[in-house]
Amino acid sequence: MTNMPHDGRRVRRWVLAGSVFLNLFLAAVVGGQYLRHRTEGAHQATALANFLQNATEHLSPADAAAFRSVLRQDAPRYVQAHENLARARADIDNQLLAPNFDAAATRAAMARWQAAWNGFVGDFSDALVDAISRLSPEGRRTLVNSAPHRKTDFFQLLTRGKSAVGP
Repeated sequence: MTNMPHDGRRVRRWVLAGSVFLNLFLAAVVGGQYLRHRTEGAHQATALANFLQNATEHLSPADAAAFRSVLRQDAPRYVQAHENLARARADIDNQLLAPNFDAAATRAAMARWQAAWNGFVGDFSDALVDAISRLSPEGRRTLVNSAPHRKTDFFQLLTRGKSAVGP
């Protein structure tokens, strides 16, 4: 049996502990990335549900019920358009993440996204107008006042180099 000096054992323990912590950290990062990508589809599917919840939380019970009823009834009309929009967005992401960037393919993916967006807005706006038409005047006022109104000066953001999501 080899007798190792006391300092050598201490160094090996620290190296082993560091290796274990590094592996745990890397496993957490990889796991987080996997879960983030896995739940993106679920997030997109619940975006409409979140909109419905946010839009109705300030309405009277009668207005909220009428609003939800129309949107749920018309859901088959716009859910497919929303799924098409999500697929088009995924196509853009795939183009941006490709090892070799293809500008023509990216432009084509963006054109497909724009067409999908226009289809979704067209389908959903009809249902939204129908739902709003069922609200009382007070309900329409509440809906307008509770909606976020963010003014973004796009040109100013570009010229100052500020982030669109930051202050």
